[in-house]
Amino acid sequence: MDHLISPHGSRLNDLVVDQDRAAEIREQSRDWPSVNLGPRQLCDLELLINGAYSPLDGYLGATDHHSVCAEMRLANGVFWPIPVVLNIPDELADSLATGDSVALRDGEGVMIGALNVDECYQRDLDAEVAAIFGTADTSHTGVAQYIHRTRRWAVAGRVEALQLPVHFDYPELRRTPAEIRERLKLSANDLVHKVVRVSSSEEGEPYVYYVSWTVGISRGYTKRKLESTTRLNLLRQNDINLVKMEQLLSATNASVRIAAELEVEPGTALLSVRRFGYTENGAIVDVLEGLYNPKRYQYAMIMSID
Repeated sequence: MDHLISPHGSRLNDLVVDQDRAAEIREQSRDWPSVNLGPRQLCDLELLINGAYSPLDGYLGATDHHSVCAEMRLANGVFWPIPVVLNIPDELADSLATGDSVALRDGEGVMIGALNVDECYQRDLDAEVAAIFGTADTSHTGVAQYIHRTRRWAVAGRVEALQLPVHFDYPELRRTPAEIRERLKLSANDLVHKVVRVSSSEEGEPYVYYVSWTVGISRGYTKRKLESTTRLNLLRQNDINLVKMEQLLSATNASVRIAAELEVEPGTALLSVRRFGYTENGAIVDVLEGLYNPKRYQYAMIMSID
């Protein structure tokens, strides 16, 4: 993958160990303490394992945590805006020492990985909250929830993963950064053209909020072109010829921001469309994600049966 752009921090991690090391960890873990991760913690662990949090290979220590909160950078200078930490109960923190290991488990008790302990430390939650939300005022819903679910003690160290967390929903969307990089085949000089747009009906009622990413745009888009030309023709004008489209439909609820754009109430049910455009060589060069108000938009499909 030398032809691909350099990952953030110059390193794309994959923390899943080989079978021999996995068997060794499982054997040794019988005597280790365990942490059963909640949904948010499991999400952080998955993003560490699959490389989405590269260059991080584990949870932040005290020095990195302070640097991220104060400067939005790791101690080595690499940009990193949000602290990635694993908070633990006081009694577990009191029992751990540098060099110990902890089993990381999902909500069902399945062991996902091992944490090799570097240190345990108490975080400055006020500084952390202020850095993330821009305020420490508990009347802010996000601040109140964050403080309520967060313990002051954190454990830092490198993660060795036995597997990725198991998901039964949307498996086709759960691709690792390495898979996406290879699929898009981006080189160091490639540009990705991003468009964010709200489309409205002839009556002026907004019915879709969409974001698209396209590789290989040379002439660019203008507002006038977007209003007068279909996206497919715009791609053709840039010598991008799609031969296959893959489309995924689901439902979601409008966030506060999207609700404001579509002039609906937050929480309104929306139709979610994710579309991938392929060229003849099998490369994805166009990705579109659209959120449609079903009261203003009808999605029709005509299917033939062989």
